[in-house]
Amino acid sequence: MFFWDPSKEIFRIPYLDIPIVWYGVFFACSFYVGYYLFLSSLTRYLSNFPEVEAHEVLQENPCLDGQGEVSKTKKAIFYLIAQGEKISSKQTAKRAINRFMQMEKNWQDVALLQGRKQSSFRYTNVEFPKKTALRLVVESLFPGWIYKLIDQARQFTDAFLVVLIASTIIGSRLFHLIFYERPAYYLQNPLIIFCTWKGGLASHGAALAIMIGTWYFMKRQKILARLSFLTVLDLMAAPAAFIGGWIRMGNFFNQEILGTPTNLPWAVAFGHPMDGSSPFIPRHPVQLYESFGYFFLFACLLYLVQKTKLVWRQGKLVGIFFTAVFIFRFFIEFFKERQSAILSGGALTMGQMLSIPFIFLGLFFYFSSKRSLKKKEL
Repeated sequence: MFFWDPSKEIFRIPYLDIPIVWYGVFFACSFYVGYYLFLSSLTRYLSNFPEVEAHEVLQENPCLDGQGEVSKTKKAIFYLIAQGEKISSKQTAKRAINRFMQMEKNWQDVALLQGRKQSSFRYTNVEFPKKTALRLVVESLFPGWIYKLIDQARQFTDAFLVVLIASTIIGSRLFHLIFYERPAYYLQNPLIIFCTWKGGLASHGAALAIMIGTWYFMKRQKILARLSFLTVLDLMAAPAAFIGGWIRMGNFFNQEILGTPTNLPWAVAFGHPMDGSSPFIPRHPVQLYESFGYFFLFACLLYLVQKTKLVWRQGKLVGIFFTAVFIFRFFIEFFKERQSAILSGGALTMGQMLSIPFIFLGLFFYFSSKRSLKKKEL
């Protein structure tokens, strides 16, 4: 048995008397790291995406050389884009450009591209990565476009982070109040609703609120208009698992979400359990079980994002995330003390009942994505 009773507070903010607790530090630091994990995945995705829309490459006077004259090669590429030409390699690009040079076309035809929002470069093969394909031609002709793309990814992530943090806190707090506490307790003490450092955040509510917040954000944002709702959820899967692991570590420091009593050699006895239960009882360290499980899932998802083509299939990664997380959550609940003051009896805990819809949602995301690919090629 291990005895665990560290101080939950690191220090208190002077004059405001608001405590800074380990849980809050883990929460903030995990979001900080998650920000860069998401930004890295998004930049990688955009930099290797097999389709590049023409208007994304266009910049102010993109065809002008040092003397203000238009490069014929760049004009040729622009014309090919406008015509929807498919260029699969440097060799076919050169042949296409030569064909264009031999045509008696008015150079003003290229100006039509300004109104062709749907024109795009396309690989003839979606194999990833295919560095000898058109992407290298585009990047060599328009290097400034890559820097613009990276800047757009950062702008998108900055704006999206605000939505994520707000959705996580509001959704998880509301779910806890609705499903885990009796309303009378908060009606008598309404200010306790805002005391999140005292515990009371439900991960199911965070997951639902994040999906709603992401959907709303994607409807309104104009920074990266071609990104889809499911693609953003896919790119969030690995950072979400990482954040979840550290949040459970914070629960361990807070001495909350307690496990059932056990005599196993790795049992942990808490000195001051947050729920006011008896101290010094050897329990399953379920917080660590979940934390290590989430970190393992994070490593798997990060590998899938960086080493496989699943990121091109919308819904696959988020489907794996929801299915794995909430199946794991369903079974880990058997080793937890019941937390809901509303549902105190029954065969299933509140956490298990709330996990079931998310398991089916994950399966829906995974298999519906597979069916949609048969109808429409990337």
